[in-house]
Amino acid sequence: MAAPDIGVHHQSSKASRRINFRPPKPQNEYLWVNLEGQNLQSKTKIGQTQSFLASKSHRLRKAKKLQDLKDSIQLSPAHGHEIYPADRKQKSDDSCDSNERLARLVVHRALGVGVQEAFPVFSVSTNASLDFYFQYYRNYTSRMCFPLCSAHIMIVCTQTSKDLPLLLLVLLASAASSRAVTFGDSASAADVRGQSVQDFLALRAQIIKSLQSAIEEGPGSDKEDLIVAIVLLCGLESAVGNTKAAEAHARGLQMIVAMLGGLDALSHTTVSLLIFADLVAGMTSNVPPMFQIPPQWEKEVFTDSNLLAKNKHLNRHTVLGTAFFTSPWSHVIPLDLADIIRSLQQLIPYHEQNIKMQSHSVLENDYLVLVSRQLLAPSFKARLNPFQETIRISICLYSMTRIWSFPRKPCTLNLVRMLRESLKGCLGLFKATAPELLFWMFFLSCLASRGTGDFAWAAHGLKNCAEQLSVFEWYSALPIMEKFFFVLRESDVAKDVWDEVQYVKMKSAITENVEPCQAIQDRH
Repeated sequence: MAAPDIGVHHQSSKASRRINFRPPKPQNEYLWVNLEGQNLQSKTKIGQTQSFLASKSHRLRKAKKLQDLKDSIQLSPAHGHEIYPADRKQKSDDSCDSNERLARLVVHRALGVGVQEAFPVFSVSTNASLDFYFQYYRNYTSRMCFPLCSAHIMIVCTQTSKDLPLLLLVLLASAASSRAVTFGDSASAADVRGQSVQDFLALRAQIIKSLQSAIEEGPGSDKEDLIVAIVLLCGLESAVGNTKAAEAHARGLQMIVAMLGGLDALSHTTVSLLIFADLVAGMTSNVPPMFQIPPQWEKEVFTDSNLLAKNKHLNRHTVLGTAFFTSPWSHVIPLDLADIIRSLQQLIPYHEQNIKMQSHSVLENDYLVLVSRQLLAPSFKARLNPFQETIRISICLYSMTRIWSFPRKPCTLNLVRMLRESLKGCLGLFKATAPELLFWMFFLSCLASRGTGDFAWAAHGLKNCAEQLSVFEWYSALPIMEKFFFVLRESDVAKDVWDEVQYVKMKSAITENVEPCQAIQDRH
């Protein structure tokens, strides 16, 4: 695997060792001047003085801005009000005690300031500070996994971590694994990637040790809190491609859930986390979900979520997904797959317009999970021919790349390889009957695999499709992708990916022209 596969099947010796953390070099607070032995008017001394004053002034301004930001966050009475767990009993705004609400916020803010101070039991040491990984999870990783309710999940996890620090270790390990694949195979980021991999292994070793201790404690520990930790660990193992470990944790999870009375005995948020982790595992291994959806939970998602009602007021993407129903090959799409596509036509605009907001219910995120989960139904997959199966895998790839932002992760790269394998038997059919659909598939593969060893295959396929369709500019490529599933975002990497493919194409053309010339020179 060209991408850094940070999944491991055996505990590494590197994982168990303590990694030395070097604190940052302290800033100089004073400039020492020798009044007798130095020429204060020299250019060198004047430059040193000006540099010192500029640096200190910059630090003071930065510290003041940071303190002002902290004060504004702590004094905001509404911040975090809408993201408390919906399944826990709350008082109305009129009767809710403001002191109690403030106390909850203080606990959450303290975690962001000093993880090791809040949890001194942690014995693991890493290249980057634990505070850094906590902030990384809150600002990036949680939004990748829970795009419409990341703040809600952060509140649930941090509150649970007070009684079960193991859960916080899982969050930190998730952040380290995400950071490890952020830069792909870039040689310039090899050191950062290597440090994050080492940190992930060290944190994972501590997680396994803590998990074993928590299980051995028996009745003394809160089993539902333990389920939350194991669920997130299963999702983490699946995301990094460590499918054997994920399956082992899932089997143990089934036993614990059964002892507690099944999924119906768990809170809505716990079931939501479990169903999402089950989805990631299914997408990674192309297998049916392990857990059955509780009817009551599903009813709450469909009846209580106001996502579709809100969707009526969104800016419409009138062409989104229309090519699935208006193309010459549209008649081959089975009815159940067509229903999933229609659902995504409604959900994707809502997701794209609200992805940066944090005032959503966990129910709305659950809606996205349920629709994507339908793609893994065994009875559905069994009826698909190779052409239809390739379309199904492509929609799965879109979900993992654009709905859940998992590009370059092993779970998404596995889908790229599934698509490559599926195309082997029907590539000619796609080229002859659905070249624009094939163009979209290869572009998704480029987005998912950029910076990894799988990118070359995807870029080569996209280059050939572009030549077949006479598409040579970005403004010509974008309308094709929008007819399937694609919404261009502000500061989107999609344009960079297209430019990179064009660079590869140009480099390939130069190489092809140089080789014949070199051969002629050799003959002479």
